[in-house]
Amino acid sequence: MKRLGLMVIAVLLIASVGLADQNDRVVIRKELKVLGSLDPEISMMATGDKEKLMVYNVFPISSADGLTLDVFHNISLNMAKNYGISFAVELGGLKATEAALHYVFTGPEFFTEPSDWFDVKKNFYYFYYYDLLGSWKRGVYTLTVIAEEDNGASGAGCVATCRFRIY
Repeated sequence: MKRLGLMVIAVLLIASVGLADQNDRVVIRKELKVLGSLDPEISMMATGDKEKLMVYNVFPISSADGLTLDVFHNISLNMAKNYGISFAVELGGLKATEAALHYVFTGPEFFTEPSDWFDVKKNFYYFYYYDLLGSWKRGVYTLTVIAEEDNGASGAGCVATCRFRIY
């Protein structure tokens, strides 16, 4: 019984260390931008699930101007600390809905961040920008973005992942 108690305490301590690291980061921007309208054929190419939106891609933008894409996803620790890392999510609306994005970071450390709820219009194409400023540990991270819809419908098209490295 003592071993079980000690194991539970150890797990709680490890979890609290992970939460302390999460508090070192500040969200400095959450912004949805409309890029244009989707081709009508895109809705017909949906995966067959009941999702009302599709997440096409997610990638980090690691530059001081917040616009330049680093195709190798190598991000300097100083850049991440001083300017932050911007993550862009490409998504398209198959039907009108309200949605939120959930960011799950795994790697040298684990933390999650939800976005605010936003409106998605039918046949529109969006970028959702999300900027984090703060301390990171060096290593390779995997970012998984999961879209949540207001009516609970979702499917395979509501998830995207990318990998990036902090050096």
